[in-house]
Amino acid sequence: MLVQYERLVLPRVSVLGGVGARFGAGDDFASETWVLKAEGRYWLKRDRGMTGPYLAFTSIAARTAVESRRRHRSLGAYWQVEESARFGYRFVIFGLQEVTPSWGISMIHEFDERGRLAPTTTGTVGMNLSVGWMF
Repeated sequence: MLVQYERLVLPRVSVLGGVGARFGAGDDFASETWVLKAEGRYWLKRDRGMTGPYLAFTSIAARTAVESRRRHRSLGAYWQVEESARFGYRFVIFGLQEVTPSWGISMIHEFDERGRLAPTTTGTVGMNLSVGWMF
């Protein structure tokens, strides 16, 4: 889950910030991921508020830690840093429900917190979907 806040700072430019958490793994293992997100959006056409097509540049930093539940000890942690450029479109339903699909390219960098594993960088093409409420 990611909680985001977006604010229009110029007639066609908005900035967005977000924080999030994800918990996973199972059985003998547990993992937790904490996320920080920053994004700038340029609205291609503005009719009302922040709706319609936009271009976005995003940066995300996330830290994932894994532990052994059976041995009650940390197995390590790694960081993921992502930069992306995207095209998206925000639909608003009933005046407050937003649905925002976006498509783009990303560079994802991953590295071990203690430096024991080799860092990696991967390029990818992907789609995101955001569903939420506008206040």
